[in-house]
Amino acid sequence: MLDTSRRAHLPDPTGSRDRDHRRCIPSGTRGSWRTTAGRPRPRRGRRCSRATGAGSATRPPGRTARDRESAVGGQAPAAMVLSCADSRVPAELVFDLGLGDLFVVRTAGQVVDDAVRGTLAYGAGALGIPLLVVLGHSHCGAVKAAVSVAAGGDTPAPAPLGWLVGDIAPVCSGEGDEAVAAAVDANVRREVEQLGTEPALGELVRDGRLTIVGARYDLETGAVVGL
Repeated sequence: MLDTSRRAHLPDPTGSRDRDHRRCIPSGTRGSWRTTAGRPRPRRGRRCSRATGAGSATRPPGRTARDRESAVGGQAPAAMVLSCADSRVPAELVFDLGLGDLFVVRTAGQVVDDAVRGTLAYGAGALGIPLLVVLGHSHCGAVKAAVSVAAGGDTPAPAPLGWLVGDIAPVCSGEGDEAVAAAVDANVRREVEQLGTEPALGELVRDGRLTIVGARYDLETGAVVGL
């Protein structure tokens, strides 16, 4: 189970690093991870207090001066997250974390290219981040497009969109919502496997300095399920 109590498993902001990241990883490779994303959240207007001080809402994580000051000296995030660029799946909100807690890379369908590989290699190598979560999500538009193209229902889009869809299409089979759901999971598993064989990341995995896991965020429930 993923412990998402804020900062419970995060490194000290001064730069000292807690290498025991086991609480960040679900027990086994399957099962639900605890998140707070499914809880009702106050509307933005109520969440952010007015300058007059009216209201009792607290500031979102990372918005206080102390949070910002602690990040000035450098970064020491507890985990990297490769996730979709979909506006409904910001990793910091999914896991109820804040400024400096996560090293996040986002692309449509969390498709991997050279820029993504280089960014993750920097996070794992230069920053020493011990955990990479590949996070897909339900109702992914990029995966839906890939399923439709793979089934022959749509003409592939011109580059560069066509490249994104074409990268996902090989894991797609069938049509409809069930096919999309299956492809979301298959895409995550494929990316976990591929990233583990990348020269820079693979060496860290073999040395026990990096763990790569896959997960899916469910838009309806707010649950994160390990794959």
